[in-house]
Amino acid sequence: MHDTLPLSGGDAALASLSGPSDAPTPAAAEVEPDKTRALIVKLLITLVVLAVAVTLWAAQELFIPIVFALLLSYALDPWQRFLRRRRVPAALAAAIVVLTTLAAIGATGWALRSQADAFIASLPATARQVRQAVQGSSGKPPAAVAQMQEAAKEIQRASAPANTSAAPPGVTRVQVEAQPFSGADLIWKSGGGALLIAGQALAVVVLVFYFLASGDLYKRRLVKIAGRTLTQKRVTVEILDDIERQIARYLAARLAVSTVVTVATTAAFWWLGMPQPGVWGIVAGLLNVIPYVGPAAFTVGASLAAFVHFGTAAHAVLIGAASTAIGTVEGFLITPIIMGRAGGMNGLAVFLSLTLWGFLWGFWGMLLAVPLTMAMKVLAEHLEELNGLGEFLRE
Repeated sequence: MHDTLPLSGGDAALASLSGPSDAPTPAAAEVEPDKTRALIVKLLITLVVLAVAVTLWAAQELFIPIVFALLLSYALDPWQRFLRRRRVPAALAAAIVVLTTLAAIGATGWALRSQADAFIASLPATARQVRQAVQGSSGKPPAAVAQMQEAAKEIQRASAPANTSAAPPGVTRVQVEAQPFSGADLIWKSGGGALLIAGQALAVVVLVFYFLASGDLYKRRLVKIAGRTLTQKRVTVEILDDIERQIARYLAARLAVSTVVTVATTAAFWWLGMPQPGVWGIVAGLLNVIPYVGPAAFTVGASLAAFVHFGTAAHAVLIGAASTAIGTVEGFLITPIIMGRAGGMNGLAVFLSLTLWGFLWGFWGMLLAVPLTMAMKVLAEHLEELNGLGEFLRE
């Protein structure tokens, strides 16, 4: 029977150098749970983002007026604060600001009513001229278009049911034919859309009034429910103040840029003999709010209208060149000077935001894309979990 002898100092040192033991260390045991937890968090964030995107797309009739009214309230808030400093009650100050804004819009429309009426009255004639230009002097579509139409008819005949024999005796065969296009039916059917737009416009006006009249009420409520600790409340206040400050600066700068574009386009089109230059100037200022896409669409539309009106390609090129020159000066000189770092986002982030919000909300999404993405950037810069998104959006 052998007795177990204790290891000497040298033997203990040799045993310690022989290699790690089979038992896992605490650090190694914690690696796998940490990876699993991180994967689960990323999966949950992805699912939440997808759920939010689907909700925004499905309920866009609800969210678009709210977001648009919130942005308008940011733009009108300085005037409301000016009245409040003169001891005007909040509700009365909000009513004065909203009614004054509506009166200014109405006065502008009334001043341009003759040009607007002429512009609308010229649309049918413009459509006819475009159709004649496409069909040519013979009144028939070009050969390529005619071939495509013939191919479409052949495909339609090939996909029709093969059994076209006469009906059995005693059975009357019924064929439903599509009715021709009717402008009256189109106007009647589009009445619902007009009512929807009018209802949303009224909702925007009412929401702007309540946002202005409430002042900091909703901000205080958000701070109250944001968290119990003082640090959480402080971070919430910083986020709300930063969002409000950046969006207000962006809207003020964008209004200044659009005003410059409106005046320049009106003057240039008037000098070139373009009809209704005031209407075209306002359209240019409104479309300029949408980066990249708006100025390009305006240039194409103005060039086409000039070609139809003057009947020569030279005038179309001249109007297009004028629009391009104004857009170039605005994009490379005026906007950097006036807006500065109001947006604070890089060009790729702006383009991707236009694509995303345009996909979700169409034209209104493209119009609201930059302010919404700015709010997301501010939120990402203040939350450690979203720092990666903030770094991607930052200029």
